[in-house]
Amino acid sequence: MLERATWSPYQAFEHVPASFFPLAKFAMGDIFLLMSTMNISLPEELRAFVNSQVSEGAYTSSSEYVRELLRKEQDRVRLRRMLIEGMESPLIDEPMDAAYFDKFRKRVAEKK
Repeated sequence: MLERATWSPYQAFEHVPASFFPLAKFAMGDIFLLMSTMNISLPEELRAFVNSQVSEGAYTSSSEYVRELLRKEQDRVRLRRMLIEGMESPLIDEPMDAAYFDKFRKRVAEKK
């Protein structure tokens, strides 16, 4: 089994002039403190697909691509949850006509 070379986030700023390092260190802290690492195993076919998406230029890394997929899945799950809550909510008696939406807009405007 091949061993990977260890990588430090500080290596991302090796090319930064010393005078800019405090700013670079600050930026690095914001970025890397918010990230955590997760290793996943993919069949070769999926790995090749991810790599093709990155090489086509839409994403800068496989991590960025996977993060985008996960964000879309979060949105899908949230939307599904809202739809289910809506289906389970009681029906209203009044029709959903122009007057109904005018009252709705007024209530929303008052909450702002």
